[in-house]
Amino acid sequence: MQRMNRLTLIATPAVLGLLASGAASAAPADVSPQSGRLPADPSCTMVVDEENSKPGAPKFAIKGTEFTAGAGYSVIGIKQGGGGGPVSPQGTINFGDLEPGNYGVQTKEDGVVLCGHTPKPASKDWRYKQGYNLAFQRISRNCDAMPPGNLQNKHANWQAGYKDGVVDAKAKFCD
Repeated sequence: MQRMNRLTLIATPAVLGLLASGAASAAPADVSPQSGRLPADPSCTMVVDEENSKPGAPKFAIKGTEFTAGAGYSVIGIKQGGGGGPVSPQGTINFGDLEPGNYGVQTKEDGVVLCGHTPKPASKDWRYKQGYNLAFQRISRNCDAMPPGNLQNKHANWQAGYKDGVVDAKAKFCD
C-alpha cells in the first residue's frame, strides 16, 4: 500500500487579496531598492598592473566588483604579508603591485572570493623570433632570397625580426 502526502492550500479572502494586489511577490526581501534587482555575487580577477610593471618584471592587480560597500577587505595569498583596505562606495576593489601568484579577497561580510592566478604576460618577442628565424633560414639557403610578399601585413615585431634576421644571415653566409 502506497502512502500519499497531500498539501492543501487554503485560499482565504485575505491571501487572495494580497496575491491580487501584488503585495505578495516572489522577489526576495534583499532586492536593492535603488535598482530593483538582486545584488550580484562579489567577484574579482587578476590583471597586469601597467602602472607598477617594469620590462621583464611584471606586477599584477586585483580588480573586484559587487563587494559590500565600505567593508574592509584583506588580500590573501601575498607571499610578503597581507594587504587590503576599504571597499569603495561603489563596491569595487583595486589593489595593485602584486607579485605573480594565486590570490583572493576576504571580507567579513562577503567571505573569501578567489581571484585566481596572475595572468601570464603576453610575450612581445615571439613574433620577432618567428620573423628572425624565417629570414635567417631563407638567407642561409640563398643570399638573394626575397622577403615574403605579405611582409607589410605582418606585425611590426615580426617585420623587425625579419629585417634583423636578414642582416645577421647575410653577415654570416653572404659576401
